[in-house]
Amino acid sequence: MKAHARWISASLGAMLATLAVVANAQPMKEVKLALSFPNGAAWPYLAVAEEMGYFRDEGLKVVIINLNGASASYKAMATGQADYAFSGPAQVLNGLAAGEETKSFYTAYQGHVYQFAAPESSPYKRIADLKGQKIGISTVAGGQYPYLLATLKNAGLTVGPGKDVEIAEVGRGGPAAIALEQKRIAAYSASFVDLMAIELTGMKMHRFTEGPTSTFISDSLIATKASLQKDPKTATGLARAIARATVFCFANQDACWASITKAVPENGKNPRFTKPLLRYTLELHKLTPEAHGQWGYQSPKAWEAIDEFLVDSGQLKQKVDASQAFTNDLIPEINHFDVTKVKADAAQYKVPTE
Repeated sequence: MKAHARWISASLGAMLATLAVVANAQPMKEVKLALSFPNGAAWPYLAVAEEMGYFRDEGLKVVIINLNGASASYKAMATGQADYAFSGPAQVLNGLAAGEETKSFYTAYQGHVYQFAAPESSPYKRIADLKGQKIGISTVAGGQYPYLLATLKNAGLTVGPGKDVEIAEVGRGGPAAIALEQKRIAAYSASFVDLMAIELTGMKMHRFTEGPTSTFISDSLIATKASLQKDPKTATGLARAIARATVFCFANQDACWASITKAVPENGKNPRFTKPLLRYTLELHKLTPEAHGQWGYQSPKAWEAIDEFLVDSGQLKQKVDASQAFTNDLIPEINHFDVTKVKADAAQYKVPTE
């Protein structure tokens, strides 16, 4: 009888524990996140945050929307097709000038992702050398477009039919490489990912590093101001999961890459490209001393410099208050997580043997 009573007591205890877990379980909140270019090695933390449960820890189910360009991802967020977007400072500042109520709350890319280059074998070593030539761009919907226009103007070149240079939309990868090879375009403007794809074809590229753009920040997490005011918890949770996964990737790049190839198998088919891409991506995510180790920190100086650059080049009709384009208010809470535990996760990750 005593054994039977103990069995009943144990069973009731187990049932009560199960009921407590069920009662405390919160439904996952679905959030749609628009990307400015396809998911994969360029967004390493998304795969890791999903696999390691960092999104789940925040009560989030993240749905990825792959789009073509920072303008496209910004528009998806601004029009309500997505809750959040990875987009660029130029889009936010232009939106602010147009009266759109959006704000950046976490800078992921601390370096400039948009690059401008010509074949190494070409005679064009400075931007001014391109006078009279046609310049290719991956897409005018991309975040690089306003920077390209601004960079050309900064170099004293006018743009348009009959002007100093013309711009042609030539796409990405193979088509862009062919356009360069056939000399239909003299130079090419795109994200660093697209330039790496061209170099994989065997064509070496010379990157123009003139002007202030080389010091700019790039993609940030953007939301409407109304969303951030109404639900800062979700925005903080999304960014914190991404910050944790970023620490994971810096701690163990092999584990990070393995996680990416699980989430986006196409990345595993060409490790000659995706592994270097991951390394380059993480270089662009390294924090500056100004951040004091805070992931997602947004430099007021960088935002102000971009604002002035876009105004000087005519990409903004008038200067806006750059301080209204971003906020660091959520950064302390975003960085409130156990870094040691995340690094342990990375160290213990079982990387498949090749």
